[in-house]
Amino acid sequence: MSGTHNEFSGTAHQVVQAGSVGSVHLHGQPPVVQALEGLPPRHRPLVGRDAELAAAVRALEPGSGHRGLAVSGPPGVGKTALALEAAHRVVAERRFPGGVLYADLDPRSFERPVGTEELLSELLRMLGVPGDRLPAHRIGLTALLRTELVRQGERRGAVLVVLDNASDDTQLTACLPPEGPHRVLTTSRTPLEIPGTAALRLDPLSAGDARTVLGPSGAVPDADLDEIARLCGRLPLALSVAAARLREDREAGADQLLAALRSESARLAELGLEPAFDVSYRALAPADARLFRLLGLHPGTLLDAASAAALSGRPESETGPALRRLRRSHLLESGDAHGRVRFHDLTRLYARARLAEEPEPERRAALDRFLAHCAERVAGAGDEWFAQERRMLADAVAAAVAAGLDHRVEPVAAPLARFLVRQARTVEALRLLRTMVLVAQRRRDVAREADLFLAMGRQYGALDDDEGARACLQAYLKLHMRRGVSATFVLEYMGTSAVQRGEYPAAVRSFRHAAAIWERLGDQRRLAIALDGLGDAYALSGRETEALHTFRRAAAAAQAAADPGTVCAAHMGLAKLAQGYGSWPFPRDGAGEPPPDWESARFHASHALDLAHRSGEVRTVIAALTVTSVALNGSGDGERAIAAARRAVELAREHRLPQEEAMALTLESLVLDGLGRAEEAQERQTEAMALDDAVRTGGLPPGTPEPPPPSPARLDRRVVLHSLLFPGLGVLIALAAITFHGWSRLWAGYGALMTAAAWAHYDQAVTLYVKGLRERASALLWSLAPWAATVLAWVGTLGQHALGAVLWWCAASFVAPVHLWLLSRWHRREELRVAQLPDDI
Repeated sequence: MSGTHNEFSGTAHQVVQAGSVGSVHLHGQPPVVQALEGLPPRHRPLVGRDAELAAAVRALEPGSGHRGLAVSGPPGVGKTALALEAAHRVVAERRFPGGVLYADLDPRSFERPVGTEELLSELLRMLGVPGDRLPAHRIGLTALLRTELVRQGERRGAVLVVLDNASDDTQLTACLPPEGPHRVLTTSRTPLEIPGTAALRLDPLSAGDARTVLGPSGAVPDADLDEIARLCGRLPLALSVAAARLREDREAGADQLLAALRSESARLAELGLEPAFDVSYRALAPADARLFRLLGLHPGTLLDAASAAALSGRPESETGPALRRLRRSHLLESGDAHGRVRFHDLTRLYARARLAEEPEPERRAALDRFLAHCAERVAGAGDEWFAQERRMLADAVAAAVAAGLDHRVEPVAAPLARFLVRQARTVEALRLLRTMVLVAQRRRDVAREADLFLAMGRQYGALDDDEGARACLQAYLKLHMRRGVSATFVLEYMGTSAVQRGEYPAAVRSFRHAAAIWERLGDQRRLAIALDGLGDAYALSGRETEALHTFRRAAAAAQAAADPGTVCAAHMGLAKLAQGYGSWPFPRDGAGEPPPDWESARFHASHALDLAHRSGEVRTVIAALTVTSVALNGSGDGERAIAAARRAVELAREHRLPQEEAMALTLESLVLDGLGRAEEAQERQTEAMALDDAVRTGGLPPGTPEPPPPSPARLDRRVVLHSLLFPGLGVLIALAAITFHGWSRLWAGYGALMTAAAWAHYDQAVTLYVKGLRERASALLWSLAPWAATVLAWVGTLGQHALGAVLWWCAASFVAPVHLWLLSRWHRREELRVAQLPDDI
């Protein structure tokens, strides 16, 4: 993993071509697909909404003077049904030949609404905009949506945008179409008052209309129907559930239904839907009712039989049919083509309210089983599954933390964190890592806490947040110093920082020291990373022969560790070295310097790109594409060089990495300029400069968390034990073996000296800040302290009784070497254990 950050600008005036080139595999774009017919089918027939429906249709007419309509009202009042009916009518009249964009914005897990940026991105994808063209910020997304709507209007005609269950004004404001024939139709629980849009509020049905929804009276008296309608709040959703129950139990009439509604009429009075839900719920078998309650613990949107089995503790063969019975009872809805089901948002609230019927130990046990199930799922899951379920997993981790199930956090959170880091979802990764730090603090796992701070520091570094990275690194150092174990990763961080400052000799020392430690500990992956950084430092300081040897060692170590990402980094270093590392991405043209070896550069770049794709790390793929582009350009294949650079730009945009995008745009500009396409080159350079300015002035991405404070200072028990035990034993031996007054004080001095030596040795992290002076003093003190104590003991016995002198000499000569040997063994074991922990993120 290279620690170099390359910045370049200007114009490439010379292109060197090689005689022959190998093959380079480039991945093309998928075909553009539009989704403009996504309007769901109508709900049940509308009752008592003639006036409201006419008003909605008028608001969507071309001459209405409004750009949209916002329908609001309490839950279950029929907002979605009215909006879909109005949309179907205007579409049937061909008022919107350009198509319909439909988005269901149901609240996500734990009532988290869909973000405005996510909504805009989905609408743009429906319009056929590839994900890699999506801007990284709301302003750009909004502008692009309006632009695409204008284009669609010119090609096919007006477009209707339907937003169901919008949560706030920003979603509607961002999706408002430009002036013209397009319209937006929104439903929301709260009134959305946006200039340029009409507002329509739905109220509960009248008593007569509510009775109509319940069906013909028949054997049920009108008075009973009126009471049922009243207990249902005269809300269409509750009324439809009650009507279904009446149709199912025609023989029993309305008595059972009324009895159930009367006993539960006050439980969720704010929504007015609990009577209808209670009717269906009370009709369930006890096992199905228990399953329904426990499903309220599920943090995701879609439910399957395996998750239901984990929550209920029942076999999957039983929970599958139970889910189908709940769906027939209107307590669950169809989810997808794979047989999964989902909650309506109101029934989810009802299920969670019913959780109070479960004893607290049973709720906790159910959540524990579900988290264990999640841990099993994530263990062998691929990136596609993680992409679909990452929100559910993050909410599951939050639920585990809230319930105090700390032992279930790490098995779920660690694989999710690795996925988020691979996919460059840096803000999400930081939020998850922060939660993991807090859990480690609660568990008093200082080693894990330190490693998580290191992982957070790397992610803050990816955001160029020096303050956050520094805070996490300082916490990492403090925690390891308290444990009495040297913080080896600090050497790599210092090496990378030295490269960025241009202090290459210092970087060489830091990376060389880190490589020696990892080689001694036998960690091939970390050794390869340290050697890769060392190769960068050698190459940038002009020591290309040593750089070549170091990169080859890094590739061999990475191959031994079976880590494609690290092997890729070594091949990228070799490719840059063949091109001319010090002037990269420009070719070498200095007097007396050997010309670039473009054939070797293409060979290593091709291998690096293949390995980058295998690693799945987005930033690594982008870096490999840039190296490949330079190699292709230098060997005379300009068109392929442009294609590689553009693919890097697309990936950076898709994953919202503005710094990487700016670098790739700059590289594309250089290639275009070398091909004589000056106008295009200037456009790319302007885009890159605008991105650089936005990164410098825009601050951190929204939602970036602050680093948590490290756990309070407390000495690790093992440090106290190993640092003080043997000096204490020495004092006891002295007191037992020597009778002359004052000698025990010398033994106490020996113990203090040994303790200082131990702490000086363990505290190597601090010595790195003083140019190695204290490090050498520490090593000297560690090596000589036992023997210095022995000499002091001998001097202290001069002139004393001969037997006492012999006893002193024997005791000191025995305790000091044993103390030194045992402390060295313990320190190496602890350092190896701690060094292995950060590999899992």
